[in-house]
Amino acid sequence: MEFQVVDFAIWAAGAVIVTGSIQAIKKLWKKGPSWLWLIVTMAMSALAGYAYASSIGNSHSLIWHALGIFAVTQLFYRTIVKRLEAVIGVQSKK
Repeated sequence: MEFQVVDFAIWAAGAVIVTGSIQAIKKLWKKGPSWLWLIVTMAMSALAGYAYASSIGNSHSLIWHALGIFAVTQLFYRTIVKRLEAVIGVQSKK
């Protein structure tokens, strides 16, 4: 499988969706251990990877895209959260 720039763009979009969803869930359920959020992030990344792999008709790339989305989410989580807060105008409380 060959890496293409469009893959990274899809992974970045998936990471924004996963991060935004996790932040919304955290607002509803404030208490949760960090390992729980890691598992939820993995599951949501797998779902996003599955959705993209299904849309292009290539089920063999499912793991590649799920891992790519998960990696981008983990690497840029804080950056994505800060940007989403700036766009939406909401501050997360710690």
